[in-house]
Amino acid sequence: MSCWLRVAVVVVAFCASVALGQLSIGNVHRGDSAMSQFYGTDNTEGRMEFECRILIDTPEGLKLARRLLARPQYAAGLNKLVHKQLKHMMGAFINQPEFADAQGVPELGGEVEFLKAKFRSKKRQVMVTYKYTDKAVFHKGILSNKPRTIAFWLPLDPLNVYKVNDDGTPQQNFVKCTDEHYQSATDFWYFWNPTAPGCPIRKRRLVRVTARLTPLQQTRLTFPEYDIMYRIAERASDVAHTVDGALTVKVTILAGVDRTKHSETDKGVEAWHETVSFFLDNGFEVVHETADLRRVRSVEPFEDIKTGDLHYAEIDIVLTDPYDDEFVTDVVTAIENQDIIIYAGHSGLGGHVNVQRMQRVLKRDIRMPLDKYQIIYFHGCSTYSYYNRQYFELKQSDSDPLGTRMLDIVTTGVGSVFHTGPFIDFKMVYQLVSGKRFSWQKIVDTVYRLDKRFSALTHVNGDEDNPTHKI
Repeated sequence: MSCWLRVAVVVVAFCASVALGQLSIGNVHRGDSAMSQFYGTDNTEGRMEFECRILIDTPEGLKLARRLLARPQYAAGLNKLVHKQLKHMMGAFINQPEFADAQGVPELGGEVEFLKAKFRSKKRQVMVTYKYTDKAVFHKGILSNKPRTIAFWLPLDPLNVYKVNDDGTPQQNFVKCTDEHYQSATDFWYFWNPTAPGCPIRKRRLVRVTARLTPLQQTRLTFPEYDIMYRIAERASDVAHTVDGALTVKVTILAGVDRTKHSETDKGVEAWHETVSFFLDNGFEVVHETADLRRVRSVEPFEDIKTGDLHYAEIDIVLTDPYDDEFVTDVVTAIENQDIIIYAGHSGLGGHVNVQRMQRVLKRDIRMPLDKYQIIYFHGCSTYSYYNRQYFELKQSDSDPLGTRMLDIVTTGVGSVFHTGPFIDFKMVYQLVSGKRFSWQKIVDTVYRLDKRFSALTHVNGDEDNPTHKI
């Protein structure tokens, strides 16, 4: 199976400020109240709670272990190490045998409450015990409609668990603990499986975690904000979004390459061509093209079943290389202007469409329009954990503190594959622009039916405040 990331994805770790005894991991924590719901066909979002231990090297100058938890100067370092340990859940929920038939993904946007600290190894190390609360998505084979417990392994000392040589290659049999292709220390957490045959990591270097999962309420019938997207009230005078006087829904599909733009056999290049073909075979025509762009427009307008008004759909299908800076311009141009945005490609160690990466490249803030309703589909590996929180934050305002009112985000729980992606992307766009006003549940169910064998645990986030009636 060829994953968008070839199965390897990493999140960029960044954390919020630390209060005494507590820290938050991630930028936006939408909570698990009734106001934070989502919908997945074969997957459920749940609250996850557990206690865990972590062994860290004693910071210079620390005389009393309890001061590690009370002194602000230690907060950033402790935060970083706890996150390093916790992100091994990504590998645990995919690779460890308990999850072989029903996988999952943590949000990694949770909260840590430190409980105690104790010196070990003649004060050379400190054992810290903490409580962790987060959200996670699991296949319904793991989490359905009842609370339950799960158990998994994490590294006790995440900083020193993976032994590498000076050139970065794994020592001895450590390759047996990870992927056959991706064996660096930076990828190790995603392929984390200390139970793999031949893995030399001993149990004394592990911590067995027992977590309680409680399913969160899912939305039952919600609809995209079609009235806003079709601009029923205010869009008639928007000349930039009209074709022959009819309104136009603007879409960008960013098709990321697997390795290079310069090979017609590259999986991403093939997917780009296939995506274009699906639109051309279903009522669209090319109105503009360059080497890496096909702009297609519906030949005939779509009719809104609510109003009878007509609108066109115009889709920029862009072949892009997520490893270069031009990709950043492509993404930001789309998310600052378009109604619907799909990124179909490698998650890129959690960094390809990472907000901080793009702002660093552009040397400015990303300005998503607060008054425009938008839909983003991150069609890559494990995007639930990586991207949706960052983008909801970009939409936050005084009137929309969660950032969900004018934004819905579709993400995945596990790996996606190139060969089913083009038709899924076409079908997603077609259902949204067709004027038939399909519900989010119908749209997500369709994605599942198109890709049952390689289900990426697709779901929609942020629809809890959407309309609940079709018309």
